Amino acid sequence: MKFEIKNTYLNAVSFVLIVGLIGYFYFEFFTYTSNIPVNDDYKAILEFLNNFKADESFSSRMSLLFAQFNEHRIVYDRIWTLVSYKLFGKVDFNFLALIGNLSYLGIFLLLALPLRKRGWFYVLPVAILIFNFAFHENMTFPMATLSNNTGVLFSLLSIYFAVKSEKHAYLSIVFFVLAVLTVGSGLFLIFLLPAIFWYRGKKKLFWAFIGVAVATLALYFIGYQKPPQTPDVFETILYFKLKATTFFFSFIGSIFSYNLIFTNDLTDSVVFSAMFGLVMVIFYGYLIRKRYYKDNLLAFAMISFVILVAGITSVTRAQFGIETAIASRYKLYSAIMLVYCYYYFLEKVELRQSWRDGIVALFSLVYFFGISNKQTEYLAYRQHLNYLGVVNFYSGNHKMLNGFEQDLYKEILEKAKNYKIYTLPDESEVNALYPFSQKVSNLTQNTNTDAWFTHDVEQIYELKDSFLIFGKGFLDRQSSYEQNIYLELQDSASGEKRTFATQRMKRYDTNPYFKKGNLDYAGFVCRIKKEDLGSAEYSVITSISNDGLFRREPTDKKIKKTF
Repeated sequence: MKFEIKNTYLNAVSFVLIVGLIGYFYFEFFTYTSNIPVNDDYKAILEFLNNFKADESFSSRMSLLFAQFNEHRIVYDRIWTLVSYKLFGKVDFNFLALIGNLSYLGIFLLLALPLRKRGWFYVLPVAILIFNFAFHENMTFPMATLSNNTGVLFSLLSIYFAVKSEKHAYLSIVFFVLAVLTVGSGLFLIFLLPAIFWYRGKKKLFWAFIGVAVATLALYFIGYQKPPQTPDVFETILYFKLKATTFFFSFIGSIFSYNLIFTNDLTDSVVFSAMFGLVMVIFYGYLIRKRYYKDNLLAFAMISFVILVAGITSVTRAQFGIETAIASRYKLYSAIMLVYCYYYFLEKVELRQSWRDGIVALFSLVYFFGISNKQTEYLAYRQHLNYLGVVNFYSGNHKMLNGFEQDLYKEILEKAKNYKIYTLPDESEVNALYPFSQKVSNLTQNTNTDAWFTHDVEQIYELKDSFLIFGKGFLDRQSSYEQNIYLELQDSASGEKRTFATQRMKRYDTNPYFKKGNLDYAGFVCRIKKEDLGSAEYSVITSISNDGLFRREPTDKKIKKTF
């Protein structure tokens, strides 16, 4: 009776934790997503819709829908782009990103439901691995989350129906086609699905798949052009074997990469991932030797799919650098492989229940707090870059738009505006994120501490109506949480001062760089209206007040209105 009560309580708590984790994941998504295109969004979404609007012939529009984008045929992305336009009368990047992120729910259900009979406690690690902030790159990148996440979901569903279904096994072929028309990695199923059908004695399905695969390949590769930035596969195999091998292991173990934006431990994280990847590949060899496919064909097939993706990606991407192997956009594959290794742990490893539960609980806690949750900083940083690009764009500087081809982005945005397809967020939304700073009375207080004042005015952007200033500052041995920083602008000619309060801004580089734990809010942002300034050149002086301590220091920065 006590055992049943304990299990019931543990299941209830675990279920609440899983629901809370999913809610937290989507709360963070809604907090940091922005209706602003990122990088390939401009070409994959906006440029596509510009061209779609410009040419109204059916054949041209079908050609646009199936047109190659980099190495992929992103038909799924384009369909949702058209849906967004029809629903809202314009493209909504928040909506597109949400649709892509809903794929995590499908992946989670597919991976977690078979564990439900063991209890919700054993589902918890799966939830932590799938609703994972290590996937930050895809989360708020609409084009990428639609193709990458949904492509993985379609691939997993294809494998699932190939392995599990008798009556609806043909759906495996349907999801194969959908996967291929969503992201290029769907093509890798060509190597896996025939083997599954043949092993299961599904000869009709085997030949049906071969026929559909040939037709799909023809559709995919007719008119295909190798993107100029894509490395030559044979060159990689011949001359970059070691790099490709390291890339392969790092890709497999990338779910364990822990580097953050400014921690300067990217190389260590690659090595750490490669070590885990090597262990997981050795384990895969062990599964083959033990003929695990006879016990759990689905788990073995899913792991095999990840191995295939890792192998092919290593020869097509290794020349971009080994660190690409642990890119956020690839980590979902590593997570899936780890989940199915976890299946083996639950099925085959004999341990006392207390030991097993302890391992599951320890992994869940360490992974969530040690790796996943820390990576929310990437979401905040991208949001900052997005809005920084917008506020500069409205002042005539398009070079800050988030991506690598800003001149093209400007052209695309202008066409989208003319077609009434999309406009960047209006200035009121930008002003809410970067509000104008308050002018305050000049500070009469004198320095009253010899504590070292670390400070830096790092970026000054002249906008059409204001100066937007970013920097950091803190007093030695003091926490940054309650500090206040002021900028004093001194007229270089008359010596007159004008003082402005700044707004605290969370920084992700100060703690790791200075090896502290209390400098999260050492950053500041100050937006000074031009109407509060004269035509003079001003020297920038920083002042800090913290727990009764005050210090003032000059900087070498100057500002002057030029337009």
